[in-house]
Amino acid sequence: MNRFEVIGRLTRNAELKFSNSGLPISTFAIAENTKVKGVDEVSFYDFVMFGKYAETMNPYLNKGTEIVVFGKFKQDRFEKDGVKRSKIKFLAEHIHLCGGVQHNNQAVIGDTVNQQDQVQSTPTGFAELDEDIPY
Repeated sequence: MNRFEVIGRLTRNAELKFSNSGLPISTFAIAENTKVKGVDEVSFYDFVMFGKYAETMNPYLNKGTEIVVFGKFKQDRFEKDGVKRSKIKFLAEHIHLCGGVQHNNQAVIGDTVNQQDQVQSTPTGFAELDEDIPY
């Protein structure tokens, strides 16, 4: 099984480029904090995301935004200066925005944009609750 899930904050704004064939490619990085034996440790991860989903999500991926990234690993093998090398890449397949972020001066709180480019909102307050609650 080749899956991962990482929660962290973006270390910079996502960068959107296009391949020669027009394929959207978004790159971004997050920092993830953990405690090991009571000591804070920070790990940094670089991600790449492809296609329409990359183009759709890119405006929401701003420095400091907390996100959850789901995806898979990919090992790239190459030769440099006659030496065979490899590097693990993190391919983002799905992103969940955790906290409040600003996009075009509008607050987006706890939204997920999925592969079909639909926005699924989570309730942000009590306005959506039924007023007939007995307490």
